[in-house]
Amino acid sequence: MAEENPTWGYTRIRGALKNLGHRVGRSTVARILKAQGMPPVPERRVVGHRVLICDRDAKWSAPVRRLLEDSGIRMVKTPYQAPA
Repeated sequence: MAEENPTWGYTRIRGALKNLGHRVGRSTVARILKAQGMPPVPERRVVGHRVLICDRDAKWSAPVRRLLEDSGIRMVKTPYQAPA
């Protein structure tokens, strides 16, 4: 859970486990993650692709696209006349 949801802290992971029927303490979650080499949330590296799927509307002007790309977001345009 911590790898798939890098912004989740010990308490959030504990709550998710509780929803699945597992009763564990917050300190147990912390101990297990530390034993696996998983740092606390502020130190965890967010992994995954940042992609924005957009249509071909004129609102996606060159300055807007450049701003997004400079932020590390890759833009993928939908095909021409793609259904809504």
